[in-house]
Amino acid sequence: MYSILEKFQLHLVMLALQFGYAGFHAVSRAALNMGISKIVFPVYRNILALLLLSPFAYFLEKKERPPLTRSFASILPPRNRWFLVIGVFMERDLQAWLVRSGGELFSVFYAGIVASGIAFAVQIWCIDRGSPVFVAVYQPVQTLVVVIMASAALGEEFYLEGYDILRLFI
Repeated sequence: MYSILEKFQLHLVMLALQFGYAGFHAVSRAALNMGISKIVFPVYRNILALLLLSPFAYFLEKKERPPLTRSFASILPPRNRWFLVIGVFMERDLQAWLVRSGGELFSVFYAGIVASGIAFAVQIWCIDRGSPVFVAVYQPVQTLVVVIMASAALGEEFYLEGYDILRLFI
């Protein structure tokens, strides 16, 4: 059984995770508004997550996995392989693969490092320490945080039956 401090830590980490995901939604929206390709963005995101998580997976799972004897392409997780294959065949315009601004670059790095890399690792840790249900309970928090961040960062307005939601709270 976990102590009160460990339970508090789990709750705090889950809240931080929801803020990280909410930031990902706001940053992704901003990147798409800047014109980054909807196909290229997830490819770059997953490549960065792969580069971030691979060393940890290699060293932390060293004793539990078979030795690496296959080529690099065959050790890519299937999801990342599909993103890469689909991206290459669906987005043939070479200009779409260029990152044109610092904002697009920040969005890609935030999405890859925070939303895919760190968030996946933290979520797995929370599932291990808590439970899948514990992690799922925090999903609605993400929606609320996304609304607040989108309004603050992107200037979006959200209405519920004719009332501007954020003006009710501010």
